[in-house]
Amino acid sequence: MRALVEATEPDRLLRQDVCYLGDGPPGYTVGRVVLVGDAAHAMLPTIGRGAPSALEDAVCVGRLIAGPIGNGADPVAAPGAFDRVRRPRWRFLARQAIRIARNGFELGPGPRQAVRNAVLRMVPAGLAMFAGTRVTGWIPPDAGTA
Repeated sequence: MRALVEATEPDRLLRQDVCYLGDGPPGYTVGRVVLVGDAAHAMLPTIGRGAPSALEDAVCVGRLIAGPIGNGADPVAAPGAFDRVRRPRWRFLARQAIRIARNGFELGPGPRQAVRNAVLRMVPAGLAMFAGTRVTGWIPPDAGTA
């Protein structure tokens, strides 16, 4: 990869910085406007949850906003349920992405990588699977419980 980049003319390279929203905006809804996907919860790509989180948002918009409005709920009040249900998950995922970046991806070359790799090899598979399900496991909310 390094040789490919070095052989590429500078004007042909494209650099894209990785940005995230930290703790995010104070709310994901204002009136009938709802932020979803990276507009609401841009996070570091270290856990690969950008697109899946946006798909979760889409399901929640249907279940927590569109469904209740279709059943006569106030269109201005309905988005509040979306914010209450989604915010804890978004914050958890964003914090996990930062932890993984600090302890895995941003170590730089050298002995710290070797130590990290040795520690990860000692983690029992069952524990690693359990930890992963907190990130990848998701159950869509029921509009009646939000």
